[in-house]
This record gives sequence, C-alpha cells and structure tokens, in this order.
Amino acid sequence: MTRRWAGKVLYVSLGAFVALLIYGAYQEATKSGPSTTRLTCQEHHNTFERLHGPHLVGAFQKAYERGSARMDITLEPSSHMPPKLFSTLSRGEIMEMATVGLALTPSQHSLLHVKLLVYENDKADPNKKNEAAKRYLGYIKASFYMEEELVYQIQMDFMESSQIKKRLACMRHSVLTLE
Repeated sequence: MTRRWAGKVLYVSLGAFVALLIYGAYQEATKSGPSTTRLTCQEHHNTFERLHGPHLVGAFQKAYERGSARMDITLEPSSHMPPKLFSTLSRGEIMEMATVGLALTPSQHSLLHVKLLVYENDKADPNKKNEAAKRYLGYIKASFYMEEELVYQIQMDFMESSQIKKRLACMRHSVLTLE
C-alpha cells in the first residue's frame, strides 16, 4: 500500500513540475511590459515602452502620419563625470535628428506633442549597480501626447551618438505599429 501511495505522489509531483514548466514557457512567450522587444529594430539594445492611452492609438497614428508635432527636447548631461555627449552634439543637431528620425516637422499648432529627453549615461555615478549599466553612452526617452494626454512612451539606449538617428527612426516605427 505504501508503494502505491509513493507512486501516486511521484506522478502527482511530476505532473505538477511539468505543468509549472509549461506555465513558465507560456509566460515567457506571451510576456508584455516595459522591456519586451516587439520590433527587430529594438533588438540588441535596451528598449522600454509603455502604452498609456490605448483608446487614442488610432486617432494618434492618423495625426502622426500628418507629419507635424510640437517638439520639446531636454538634454541631461552627466553630473558625476565631465559631460562628453553634448560637447559633440548640439541641441540643434539633436532637433534635426529628431525631425528626420521621427519624420515630424516642428509645429506649435499640432495636436501632437513629443517630449524628448536625451540623457548622457553618468558612468561615474556611485549608484550604478553593475558594469553593464556603465556600457552605454546614453538613452533617449520619447513621450508622445495627443492634446496633452500621454499616449505612449518609449526609451532606447545607444552606445554611440551616431546611433541616435536610428533609435529615433525605430521609435517612429514603434509608434506606427502600435495596436
């Protein structure tokens, strides 16, 4: 009798283990959230995105395709080490990259509003948790608004300043493929 009982416990335990493996695989395959990769242009670097206004996506994308937006750019240099990024890139150059990469013409009368934060990674910051956090040069965070309501945010890091234009183009692609 104890052998039967032990056999049943073994089969139940094995079944539970297999069920947990299947559940874990399902969770991994269907995960969504800030650090998922939806597009091929988001591979090979960190991308965080969040949809805040799913009810506005269709109207937002139509307005985006018209090609104009109010654009604000904030530059955040490093503070624990001498800043390097913004000594080689000016606000005007970044605005030009944003205009081309996002395919948007700056306009004060648009329904769309894009706030860009270009942050220089502060590699000397004592709060950096690991060496991986010190590898990238900076990141771009774009917040997209429609009539002052936040619709979507995306953040992408870059290793070299020459990658900024590509990251902005990827952000545009990401906006236009939201569902």
